[in-house]
Amino acid sequence: MFKKQKFTKNTTAVSLLQDTLLFLVFISISAMILSPAVTQTHSNNHSINKSNDEHVQEILQTLLRSTIKNYSYKTASTYVDSFAEGIGINTTQSDGLYTTLSNHVIGKQQYHKTIAQLITEQLATQYMIVLNHSILRCNPFSGDAQNQLIQLIETQLNGILPYQTSYNLTAIWEPIHGISFGGKITLGEPVPSTTKYVAHQQLSLPFLPCIQLHNQSFCFSSYHLKNMTESIYNLLPQIQNISFLQNTSLQISEHNRSLLVTENISSLLLDFLINGSYDSTGNLVIPSVLDIINSFVFNTNTFSLTKNAQEQSSSSSISNINSFFDRCQQPTHGSISNDLSSYIFSSFGSTITSSLETLVLTTISDFINLIKTYVTSLIQPIVHLFSLDLTSLFLSTQKPIILQIENFIDFIFSHLSLSTAQISLTVWRG
Repeated sequence: MFKKQKFTKNTTAVSLLQDTLLFLVFISISAMILSPAVTQTHSNNHSINKSNDEHVQEILQTLLRSTIKNYSYKTASTYVDSFAEGIGINTTQSDGLYTTLSNHVIGKQQYHKTIAQLITEQLATQYMIVLNHSILRCNPFSGDAQNQLIQLIETQLNGILPYQTSYNLTAIWEPIHGISFGGKITLGEPVPSTTKYVAHQQLSLPFLPCIQLHNQSFCFSSYHLKNMTESIYNLLPQIQNISFLQNTSLQISEHNRSLLVTENISSLLLDFLINGSYDSTGNLVIPSVLDIINSFVFNTNTFSLTKNAQEQSSSSSISNINSFFDRCQQPTHGSISNDLSSYIFSSFGSTITSSLETLVLTTISDFINLIKTYVTSLIQPIVHLFSLDLTSLFLSTQKPIILQIENFIDFIFSHLSLSTAQISLTVWRG
């Protein structure tokens, strides 16, 4: 049996306590000594990452601001070359007569434009859709312009980026958020999962969402539409229906009331986005988002076949757009120009048809209906979800519908980017 001793007289215990305290003191001192080194390493890594991100942002800014003195491309060159080869013309001689004539007829040149301007012009005129997991650019005139632009950007980036640096540049325009429709340009290598540095920026598209409607300029903007609140309330049947359904004295179950309000809101959203909004007599009150996009693409000088090929379109309805394609269908007594126009459109139609087995494109109306059907199929599920949310909002408040129209307009424009695209540059060591 060990004999109990007072702690102060137990030399072993006191020594052990002293050793423990001394050990803890040494640990604390070591931590204090090493702490700056550990903290500095973390701080240095953070500083390096931040510096690299800022450097990539500077590279992206430099690229987008780069001014190209002379940018040239051909419109519909794939179809024109194929047509020429079909009638026995040699298209391979770079200094031949065909090359000279084709450059004169379908060649385009733009002077003193920045890379950012060229990118946004390309995005805004692609008519990009996704079919069977493949990207399809429906503008038959944009192919060569896109290829030339990609080569131009690659040359610029290779001159800016350090040696042995890999990159991926992607620019996307989605006028309706979450819908694979608009424009996309991507170049470089697939983005790896390793350390990389990314820069993002918004780009402004080169057009205003304005068209001619009833001999007046109509701008599809939240400000303009909010100034039309009374007209929207008085002229759109769906708004009148919702106002009627808000009457609590109406002899109808809450379930049926909710269903009817949701149905009218869905119709209203689809009209704003796809079909256009009409009054009870069939007059167009508000063009749709798709009307605005169609009006720009078919009136732009960027991808028209000739400088005189653009004309003002009424855009009172999608099918009435007066475009180059309409003129393709007009007989001109078998002239070469008519044969070429018909060939371009038929070849383009075959390209689209190969992606959709049940569709045959023969006129501009077929083409526009393809775009309309595609976008509608994508947007209907989203519209339904939005309609349910808006139904709860409209029925839960005591405010008349006319006082909620501005909130409805804000809701729509929060899901649109008619004049804004996104671009990102990702850089890593190759």
